[in-house]
Parts: sequence; structure tokens; C-alpha cells
Amino acid sequence: HSLISLSQRNLYRVNSPLCASKSTAARAAKACSYYYFAFGSNMALSTMTKLRKLNPIASTPAILPNHRLAFNIPGSPFLEPSAASVEPLTPEERMEGLFGCDADADDADSNDGCFIDEDYDNAVHGVLYKLSEEDFAKVCQTEGIPFAYRLHRCRVILYNGDGKMAGRDAMLATNNSTFDPISAAKYTSSNSKECDTLVVSAFTLRAAQTEFRRKERDIKPSRSYLNVLLRGAREYCLDGAYVRKLERIQIDPNVIGGGISELLLEVAERQESINKFFG
Repeated sequence: HSLISLSQRNLYRVNSPLCASKSTAARAAKACSYYYFAFGSNMALSTMTKLRKLNPIASTPAILPNHRLAFNIPGSPFLEPSAASVEPLTPEERMEGLFGCDADADDADSNDGCFIDEDYDNAVHGVLYKLSEEDFAKVCQTEGIPFAYRLHRCRVILYNGDGKMAGRDAMLATNNSTFDPISAAKYTSSNSKECDTLVVSAFTLRAAQTEFRRKERDIKPSRSYLNVLLRGAREYCLDGAYVRKLERIQIDPNVIGGGISELLLEVAERQESINKFFG
């Protein structure tokens, strides 16, 4: 799943953009790379490698605290009505998450009760990619920056996805009240294995148009688009409760054929297979 292991994470304890100090045969001596946090269809590795033709240097599960997953990028009605973005939570929304308890009973440990805000209501789980300068520029171009999206600087918490609660444990191990940058911290995950937790500065995407950022402006996505998000979330073994949260997102029932996102991805994957066969 993840392209970087916990033992390798000490290589990336720097802010974005990162300028490599060691030269290689394939890279210039001071080639720059960027950290990009994906939360939507880009979580699926095939979207990045097959559809967008990118070559990520590394990738790992990560969490963006104090943000919500939004569907506020308008698309084509009846085909793909919306795309995802992230939006910073208002102080009122943070308090709602703190005192609210709307998680399903099976989303929590029998000893935990309902999850607190830092776990799933007030955070977005996704995939942190390390990209070359060229590939990062392609992401900006293909995502329609600055018209559909704009770049958003953020700090994300890395974790080693296990499909259970490793992400929650990593976040609870950091000081989310102040969210001070840290180089590393130790925590004990739900499977009792000691792991490294890192907070990394990165770029992500939010809606470019301020009028679309309000929660009431969200547009229900297609089933196909949501399935691509779920594919990426499962590939990287994001926390099970967060995956179930994605599964509960309401979709637009009026989309023709359920949407085209999965079809576009399938065509890109088949095309690469054909190219390799005849290459």
C-alpha cells in the first residue's frame, strides 16, 4: 500500500517544498519536491499514476486536523455533479464536533463509546504524496488551479494505515489544541506496536470561490466518484471508522449511470496495459 514505511519517514522530516541535498543519477543536485495531501479521487494510486500520468516519489496515509471534507467544486449535472475539497472548520464547527456524538455504535471500540472530535468529525483522512516539482505542477494544472481550486498550506499527521485506528492514535498522540510543529513523537498504536508520528507541512486544495466554501453549498457527489474515494481509502488502509463515514455520504440519485469517474479510471488503466503489451 504505502510507498514509504515508518522506518523511512526520517527521510522526510522537513517542510514543503523540499530541496534534496543529495544528488542522484536521475535528479539534479538540488531538485525540489513537494508534499501534496490528497483527500478525494487522488487518494487512489491509479488516479495519480495511470490517469494523471504522475510518478509519486512516496506516499503514506495522513490526517488533516480541523478541516472537513466538502463536495463544493461544481461539475457537470447528471454526469459528475461535484468534486471534493477540504475546508477549514470554523470555531463553531469545532465545538459542534467536540460535544456532538453521531457516530454509529459499531464505529467505536466497546471501551471508547463515541469518538471525540479530533478523531473523525473534525479531521480529513487522506494520502500524503511526495512529488517532483514537475509532477506537482501537473497536479495544479489538471486540478484547475486557480479557477476551481486554490492551493492551501496545511500540516498533516502521518500514520501507518492498518484499517483500524492507527490514524486516530497518531492524532491523539499530537497536541491538537495548539498543533505545534513537531519533528517526531512516539505513540503506541491499537496493535501495541511503537511507531513514529510526524507532522509535515504540505499543500492541499480548497475551493477557489469563497461563495462555495459554506457547508450549505455542498453538492451531492456521484456514486462512481465516491467509489473512487473509497478505493483509495481502502488501498491505503485508512481508519475503518473513517471509511465507514465515507460510505455514509449521500450521493446524487439523478446522475446518469451513477457517474463516469470509475469508467475514466478503468480506461486509463486498460490503456496503460495495452501500451505495455505493445511497448
